[in-house]
Amino acid sequence: MGTSKKYPMVFTFPEVIVGNGFSARVEIQGRALLVEDDDVWIYGVQPASFAGGGENYETARREFKMSYLSVLFDVAASAPTFEAFDAEVRAFFATTNDEMTTEWEAALADVRKNSTSLAGFSKVPAENMPPKIKIAKLDQQSMRPDLNKFDTIEVVVSGAAA
Repeated sequence: MGTSKKYPMVFTFPEVIVGNGFSARVEIQGRALLVEDDDVWIYGVQPASFAGGGENYETARREFKMSYLSVLFDVAASAPTFEAFDAEVRAFFATTNDEMTTEWEAALADVRKNSTSLAGFSKVPAENMPPKIKIAKLDQQSMRPDLNKFDTIEVVVSGAAA
C-alpha cells in the first residue's frame, strides 16, 4: 500500500425526493474527505455515515452519491409525512464523524501549506462553502425547471475549517 493523499472536499447535492404522499427538494452543501491510495475513497464528514470507493475517482464519486441517495430513499420510504421526513433528514445532516473531521482539517492545512491541487476540480475557500441544508415541500406551483441543478464537488484550498 502506498502513501495516502488526502483532499478536503465540499459538495452540493440538489435532489428531488418522493416520499409517502409528498415530494421534497433536498439541497445539501456538505464536507467530504477524498483519500487516494491503492483505491480512491470519499468519506462523508458532514453529513457523516456514508462513503463510496473504487479504483478511480469516477467510481468513488458514483458510489459516494449512491450511498448518500440510499439514505434519503430509505428515509423517504419510512417517513409517514413530510414533517417526519424533514426531521429525519435534518438529523442525518447534523451527523459528523470526529475522526474524519480531524483528517479533513489536517488535509485542509496541508493543501494551504503546499498549495496542493487536484486535476479536474475547482478550488474554493472553505468559508464560502459552509455545511448547510435546505428542505422544501414541493407542490404543483413550486415544481419548476430552474430547480434542476447539477452536483458539485470541489477541493477546499483556504479559509477557516469550521
